[in-house]
Formats: sequence, C-alpha cells, structure tokens
Amino acid sequence: MRVSGVLAISFFLVGCGTDDSQAIPGPDLSEEAALDGKADSGGAGGLTNTSMLNGRQTNGRQTNGRQTNGTEYAMTGADLGTLRMPVSAPATNAYPTVAGGSAVTGVHLTNGGILTNAGVNFTRARTTRTGTDLRNALVTGTMSDGKQATLWLKDIYPDPKNASRHLYNVMVYHRDPALVADPTSECARTGRNCERWDYACGTYPTTPNGRPFPVPALAVPGQWNFQSGAPGGGAKTVHIADGGNTRMTFACLNGAIGKCAYWGYEPWRSVAGQSLEPYHETCTRMVRLDYCGDGTSLTSTGVRINVYDPLGVLTDTESWPFESTWNATGGHCGSGARRVCTVASVDARGNAVCKEHSSDTALGYIRKHCPNQFVNAVSSSRCLNQPLITTEYAP
Repeated sequence: MRVSGVLAISFFLVGCGTDDSQAIPGPDLSEEAALDGKADSGGAGGLTNTSMLNGRQTNGRQTNGRQTNGTEYAMTGADLGTLRMPVSAPATNAYPTVAGGSAVTGVHLTNGGILTNAGVNFTRARTTRTGTDLRNALVTGTMSDGKQATLWLKDIYPDPKNASRHLYNVMVYHRDPALVADPTSECARTGRNCERWDYACGTYPTTPNGRPFPVPALAVPGQWNFQSGAPGGGAKTVHIADGGNTRMTFACLNGAIGKCAYWGYEPWRSVAGQSLEPYHETCTRMVRLDYCGDGTSLTSTGVRINVYDPLGVLTDTESWPFESTWNATGGHCGSGARRVCTVASVDARGNAVCKEHSSDTALGYIRKHCPNQFVNAVSSSRCLNQPLITTEYAP
C-alpha cells in the first residue's frame, strides 16, 4: 500500500536558527521519503516501519537513544488555556524567556490542527491570532512523568503536502540529565542553570545542509494515556466532545498519534458522514501492534503491512496474508501467525530494533495476555464484527 504519513514526544538535540521550515520543506527528506510510500518497500508494495514509520511509541522517541532514569519522557498533552506570547520575540540563535508574556485567550484547534482565537466573543477588544500569527507562542504541556513543562512553538507553517493543515516545530524547556550528571557544569556545582531547550520531537539523523532539522508535529485534538501494559494504556482519554480542541497533543510525525493523522485518519475530519476520530484512535493501536489494547507495543522496524478500512481512507492494494482486524481497544480477530517483538530499543536513527522476538506467534502472546479479546480466524471473512481497520503482512 502506498500512503503518505506517520506517531508524540521526548527530548533530543538542539538546533539553531529561526524559521526552520524554510530550510527543508516539511518532513519529506532522506529515508523519510517513505512517508510518500516511495522508499524502503523496495518496490514490493506495502508500508514499511522505517525510522519515521516506527510505530512502537505513542508520542515520540528516547533522548539520543537513551533513557533517563529508566523512563522515556513524552508529552502527553497541552492546555491551550495557558498559551501566551513571549515578552519579545527571540533573536536568531536565542531562546525566549520562560516566565511572563502576554496571554492569548480563547485559543482552540480548528480543522487541520490550526490554532486560532477567531470567533470567540471577548468582553473587550482583543487581537485575533490564527495559525502562523502564533509563531513563538509559549504553552504549558504535561509530560509523561506527570510534571509540567513549557513548550515553545518555534515555528508554525502549512504542511507542504497538504496546505489545509499546519505543522509545528516544538521545543520543550526541561531539566537536562546530562547537565545534572556533569561534575564540571554549573548545574552540578551550584544547582542552577540545569534546564535547556530541546526539540520535543527530536531531529532527523541527516539533512542536506548538515545541521539538525526538527521532526515536526501535528496539533491533534485530545489527549492519551501513555501507560504500557496496564488497563487503559494507550487509550485516548480526552476526545473532541470532551474538550479536545483546547486540551490537545502536539503529535510528532515519528509517533503513532502523528503518523495516523498524517496518513489520513485526521480526527477532525469526517468521511461518508462518519467521524474519523475512532479510526484515528484505532490506527494508534494498529501501528504499534497493540493487540491487547493495554499500551504494549509488539512491532519493530522493517515489517511491511497492508492497511485498509471500509471508508477508503486507505485502500487494500495487496494480496498478502491476513493479519488482524482492529478497533479502538486493540486487535479483535485475526490469524495471529506473525511473530512479535517483545523487547526492543530505539537506535540513534529512530528505528525500533528488536532485541528479543517472542518464541510464540502473536496468537500465542494473545492467548497468554488477553485471551478473551481475540478470535482466531484465517481470513477477515470469518470475523463477525465490522472492523474499523484491517491489516495484512508481507509474506
């Protein structure tokens, strides 16, 4: 299958300069050309989990391929009610002041993940800001460790592949473990200046001009549970109807939430009168191979899959072995014939490298961990429930 797209957040390398979007147009560069289905499938069809199509993580990647105190920090959401403009726009190669700034009230998401406060009835005259007008804005985000952090919308620009939606280069202000651990740093000696700005979604491993270039994010309505191996893990906890247009996620294109929206499962959109929000939520389960619907990912880099749905957002283009049907709570009916990856790590290029394959097939794993959820079937025609998404795997 040929589709265009890819998942939201952790800390990576810092780049310099302003208006990053002008350096390289959007996410289409080097091996990430696979976003267009043009690379990494060897012309054999299907969609390959490359570094950009790496579905293990819900929202992002590890810091430089390492973990901090055994925990991968990810941005679990942002509150647009905290959005403010800095006291002054930062100069080239400078960063904004974290504290202070002028509040921008009434900001919410519109279709295409575009931020605006237009259409809000203010009690007194206010400046209307939409889209790129909010470049350099600061907003409070919540991280996977439960702590809050300041996010900087360093750049906002129309997606070169779909001008109806915007991409965001997001930076996060966080306590840097490297500074804490370095005995020569001021942080280690005095306890001061322990924070720094980093690109929230990480950077591409190589770029034509040789400097770090940030992985962009989409602004996706709603928030998610980032737990793994626990009831409710990986589930969407704030839906659009619950206020998801103000409590939202900057979803990196190297994480499942961002990937699925980029592929076409844009949760703000409808097809044939049906909202794509449940299809998007289902996709975040499917792309991570979260069979049991508890946030546990069983996928790894290099697996080609054929993905399709009854609405035709993605269509069936291959005659491959049937894998599974999916909905928002995980896999529900399938062959379970493929071996799964139970232990993986993320390398410096962002690939989920499998360290340990299960001796069982997916079906064996399911029977041990969620036997009441999954029905074994050799073809999708044997599955009784109408799936939101169906997958096949390359033989």
